[in-house]
Formats: sequence, structure tokens, C-alpha cells
Amino acid sequence: MKNYKSNKNVVYSCKYHIVWTPKYRRCVLVNGVDTRLKELLNQIAQEIQVDILEIEIMPDHVHLLIEVDPQFGIHKAVKRFKGATSRYLRLEFPHLKSRLPTLWTNSYESFYSWRCSIRNRETIYSESEKCLTANKFATGASPIAKARGLRPMTFGQLLIGYRHKYPS
Repeated sequence: MKNYKSNKNVVYSCKYHIVWTPKYRRCVLVNGVDTRLKELLNQIAQEIQVDILEIEIMPDHVHLLIEVDPQFGIHKAVKRFKGATSRYLRLEFPHLKSRLPTLWTNSYESFYSWRCSIRNRETIYSESEKCLTANKFATGASPIAKARGLRPMTFGQLLIGYRHKYPS
């Protein structure tokens, strides 16, 4: 049972690829904000006993590959990451307060990771697109989504939260 963790009553290996963006998808994770964000994420992960396997911070979004105890829950981990980092970054970098009402959007994307590397994203995208295109509701290609004017989404767009309307 290598690579598995356990607590009192669960043996697990739950790895999740989490993606979230700043409000309005502004490119504010630059000029020292990104390095401080990495430090804060690692510090918070130690406090809540979550393993961060990989971090990739882009100017307008954050990718995390984390391993979480299923009884603690992925939603609690993400809530703690986003809440604490927003507070500390806005205190340390005042320009974030003037440009954004809140640092992060309310949403995040979570994918159970069967691959353990963000670096293999292209492989993950190509394999996952096959699965997502088979599921019409996951890609936005349902009749309801079409009636609302939404185009089907690729997996890459789903990761970074794009939604495009059909041209008029």
C-alpha cells in the first residue's frame, strides 16, 4: 500500500487538480504577489495537513495539485486557501485592494487527478476532452445550454472558466 495515506478509519489517495482565478480574471498575480502566494499556500497547507504536490501560478489563475483527506474535504481546503491568501495578500499588497473588490472569484474548478503532474497538462487535456465531449452536460453542449446561447467548451476552457456566447 505504497503512496496511500490513512487516518483512523480511511485509507486514501485523493489527489485533486484545483484551478481558481482572481476577480474579473485580472492579471494581478505578478511582481512578487506570485512568490508570496506560493509561500502562503505552503504555510496554510501545513496548518491544515494538506499535501501540495505542485503549484503553478499564472498571472490570471492558480493551479494546485493537492492531496486531501476525504473526511476533511476538498471544499474546506479550497475555502481555507482562498480565504487566508486573499486576506494576507490584500494586507501586504495595497494595490490589490484598489483594483479589486475581492481578490478571488467565488468559484473554483476541481478535477480528481488520475495523473500526478500539472506538467502533463497536455496529456490530461487530450484524454479528458474525450471523456468530457461524451458527457454533453459537462461541456455545455446540452440543448438547454444551446438555448441559453452557450457554446460547447473544451477541457482547457473549462479549466480556466471561459464561456462564449454564440455570435448574433
